[in-house]
Amino acid sequence: MQIKQLLTTDKTLPESTLSLINHKTNQINIKRMTYCFFVMLIVEPIIILLFDIRGLLQPNAPEHWLYLSYFVLHLTLWLISIGWILMRKMIENKGAELNFLIPVLTAVLLMLLSLINGLDQLKGNEITVYIAFILMTGVALLMSFPTNLFVLAPSYVIFVSGLLIFQADPDAKLRSLTNGTIFFLAVVIISSYLYRYYFDSTLHTLELKEVNDKHSIFFLHIPRAFFS
Repeated sequence: MQIKQLLTTDKTLPESTLSLINHKTNQINIKRMTYCFFVMLIVEPIIILLFDIRGLLQPNAPEHWLYLSYFVLHLTLWLISIGWILMRKMIENKGAELNFLIPVLTAVLLMLLSLINGLDQLKGNEITVYIAFILMTGVALLMSFPTNLFVLAPSYVIFVSGLLIFQADPDAKLRSLTNGTIFFLAVVIISSYLYRYYFDSTLHTLELKEVNDKHSIFFLHIPRAFFS
């Protein structure tokens, strides 16, 4: 598959076909986002209780602001999860009117996680959080190019800024910047390929269905005497 074919879809298709594919794509993404938020609904309170609040309760902790930042970020992720779960039926019913919601919300989640990743650098942690979530986003959600680039780019900027500001080890900084950039570019390419594969497969299925429907109508209107 050529790069141009990978990064574009056929805009000459009928509007009804494109709308149907977009609707199917949106429904798949909504379902997968719901799974993600169910997990976060359970995991985030555990992180808040076992790590964030525990750190805040330490007397005279020099890193009080750090644990407070963690608490605010994890609480924000948890509240977003609650909001999605409570409104998921409405989101599913109005999927066509909310095509922008998945990319925008995904970008916000990745930015919050990139902020957490930046704070992790103060403790000498690696960039596991950032890499894990951009990989999950690239594989789980169906996003065409350049939508995927617009979704991933803000979190990448925050990721780089966090490393430059909070990572004190020059070697770790260079290693993390290199690995993070490689994964960022790889995820853009992989997600573009997965969407293109899904788009072509869905289009092929719709075309076969259209042909079968036309054949069925044709045979229904043929006089029975023709076959006798």
